[in-house]
Amino acid sequence: MADLIYEHTNVFLHSLLCGFCIWFLYDVLLMLRKTVKHNAIWMGMEDILFWILSACSIFSMLYTYNYGSLRGYVFLGVLLGILLHGFCVTKPLLSLYVLLLEKMKIILQNSMKLLSKMQKKD
Repeated sequence: MADLIYEHTNVFLHSLLCGFCIWFLYDVLLMLRKTVKHNAIWMGMEDILFWILSACSIFSMLYTYNYGSLRGYVFLGVLLGILLHGFCVTKPLLSLYVLLLEKMKIILQNSMKLLSKMQKKD
């Protein structure tokens, strides 16, 4: 009986991790979209690729840790992992990303000013 509980707990924890990673992948996609402007076709292709990767990761996790058996607690674990990442990690991660982009922008602007001054001296 203890082995069965351990196995189900292991599957639940892996489903939490899977949901957490799926939302992290979505955050990376959002950061990419904020950095590089996309048209509707590229955004659609990125969305399709995201959903394919998400589905493959969930089914791979199910096959590896639960022998492909569909259980409600697995989907609950994925959902809780997504919510955990969404409420606890997304805002700080995106804030850090925006801060880094602004710092890089300032560094590039200062470098361009320095280069233009150096070019004018020649």
